[in-house]
Amino acid sequence: MNFSSDNIQLFLAVLDRGSFSAAARALHRVPSAVSMAIGNLEAELGYTLFERGSREVRATAQALALEPHARLIAEQLGLLQVHALELSQGLESSLTLAVVPDIDHRPLLAAIANLGARYPLLDIQLLSAPQEEALQLLDSGRVDLCLAFAGLQVDARRSFQHIGMETLVATLSPTHPALPEG
Repeated sequence: MNFSSDNIQLFLAVLDRGSFSAAARALHRVPSAVSMAIGNLEAELGYTLFERGSREVRATAQALALEPHARLIAEQLGLLQVHALELSQGLESSLTLAVVPDIDHRPLLAAIANLGARYPLLDIQLLSAPQEEALQLLDSGRVDLCLAFAGLQVDARRSFQHIGMETLVATLSPTHPALPEG
């Protein structure tokens, strides 16, 4: 039996929608084509996948046994299609970020989560390093992007993009020895 991506898509559509006509609508096909394809698949397998009713179908034990494998393969095919598209668009497959520890990581982690959802195959590495070390990682090409505090002098090798401001407030305890007594 040769399962194809089309057979798997049809099989799952019928399972999910409970009828050939609903599956056909979801796949933009005519119901007879879906019914015939499932019939051909059943003939090749040598057993029934769906018990036919007047308006709906019910999955057999064999269909339910095949379902987890079909879903896994469909998910992997989807990831393959996404990866192929990303490669055709010249998108990177990995991104390495260096971040100084003093930066609030919550917005960064939210942005990384959004990026990961949009590009599920992107391998994202996050390194935490002190400012000078993070900049050295950037300069050496070991990281693709560095989130750090801007200095007064701009190195010509670096391209800066302002992404936000953070206010730091210096505080001193009233009992600190640096305060004059009195």
